Amino acid sequence: MYRNVKVSKALRALLNRFRERYTADLDEIVDQLVAITRTDPNALTQYRRLNCRYCWGENHLYQWRDMQEFDRAAEKNMKDGKAEPEYGGLGFIENAD
Repeated sequence: MYRNVKVSKALRALLNRFRERYTADLDEIVDQLVAITRTDPNALTQYRRLNCRYCWGENHLYQWRDMQEFDRAAEKNMKDGKAEPEYGGLGFIENAD
C-alpha cells in the first residue's frame, strides 16, 4: 500500500504534521525550563515568623486579644452547639517581638 502514491503522500503529510507538533511542544518546554532556572526564588516564596497564640497563651492554650473577642467566639460556639472555646489568657499582640 505504501507504493500507492496517494497513500504515501497521506502518510508523509501525517508524519510531517506530527513532527511539527512535537517540535513546537519541545520549544515551549525548553522555554519554560529556561524561565524556571532563571526565576528568583525570593519572588515566589517568603519566610515569615509570626506570633503564635498558642505559644504565648497560658499552658499553651489559645490566647485572646481581649474579652470581647473571647465572648464573640463563645457565642458562636453556643449557636453551633460546640463546647466553649479554650481560654489561654488575654492580651495577644500580633506584631509583638
